[in-house]
Amino acid sequence: MGLGVFTLASRQCVKQSGAAFWLAMAWLNDGRRLIVRDDRGIWIVHPGTQDWRPLVSVGGFLGGRSVGVTRDDKWITYTETGTEGDIWIATLKK
Repeated sequence: MGLGVFTLASRQCVKQSGAAFWLAMAWLNDGRRLIVRDDRGIWIVHPGTQDWRPLVSVGGFLGGRSVGVTRDDKWITYTETGTEGDIWIATLKK
């Protein structure tokens, strides 16, 4: 399983390296970057450039891994399900 980005204008799908098994993702408002949650943690991804920058290293059980971004792109939310299933909030620095 992998992550690919399909562009309507070019009608092409570009496979993104970096994630062996991604679980959740959210686009930032600029439409150029993604927040991706995989089995290692949370990453900011610049599709098309293969640039994966780690934001948070977090594990947990498969069923409880999630990630979200606030409407103003200032905060991310995620769950850590390795212990009690806590919900975390972190500042997203661009």
